[in-house]
Amino acid sequence: MLHILGARYIRTINTCQHIDTSDSSPIPFKTQDFVRYLFSVLIGVSQSDLQQLTAQRSGLIQTEITALPPSLCSIQIQTQSCESFNRHALITKAVCECLTMLSTDHQVWQVMESALAKLMVQHSNLPVSAVYAMLYCIKHLYPSNVRSVLSNQLMSDILRHTLSMCCLAALFHTTQVYRSGCYDDNSWEVKLMDLVIELLTRIDELWPTFTHSAKSIVKHSEESDHVRGICLVLVKLLQTSSLRDKLQRYNSIIAELTQAIMEHPCADNSSQWLTELKYEASIALSTQK
Repeated sequence: MLHILGARYIRTINTCQHIDTSDSSPIPFKTQDFVRYLFSVLIGVSQSDLQQLTAQRSGLIQTEITALPPSLCSIQIQTQSCESFNRHALITKAVCECLTMLSTDHQVWQVMESALAKLMVQHSNLPVSAVYAMLYCIKHLYPSNVRSVLSNQLMSDILRHTLSMCCLAALFHTTQVYRSGCYDDNSWEVKLMDLVIELLTRIDELWPTFTHSAKSIVKHSEESDHVRGICLVLVKLLQTSSLRDKLQRYNSIIAELTQAIMEHPCADNSSQWLTELKYEASIALSTQK
């Protein structure tokens, strides 16, 4: 349905550009209205439902070990069934394909960047399908042909911060589920974790804010489970081969995050997770000097 609607819209636009508009039928809706419609389909949840979720903070990942509290992370993730998640993932892909047909990469990105930032600021409790949809949209629409001098201007400070928190919340949960073995290859946890890593692989400007946010969580955390969770996130990143170039580029700030974890009062030098971090950091960081 989305593909048909998008194709008809583009065909109408092209027709109006090549014929006498005085004899042509008007476009049945404005471009901005079509984009708003696509954005609502992308999120998959009404504004009223999002407001209710944010107000009630109900349906969150309940296990403290796999979720950061609101005092440490501005984004909270609501779980859902794998079937519901996979169905919305297909819709997300169709929406993004429609968005790319509307205009140039930069024009579409500017509109969606503003909408995504506004949504993540206004709504802190999001269904996992909406989180996946937003991250997929950013990965799909983020301009790839920009000059390096412009790379730091593509995201607003607000989106960069909220997106970093979104990625941290997702990785905090999914890395621990992944390590526990309580998942299958088609689970939303694995798909969400892979998507976040794809974003970190592609978007350079995200790294300084992402690592700074992780360091801030460690600094203000009083629970060993929260420090352990950030540690496991960092271990996962250090072990990911596709991130080697990023680890090399941002060696110093990653080393600072590693040091902050190891020096935290809750860090037990005899713990397995801290031992893993020391080992992975010694390999990944020492080989990039």
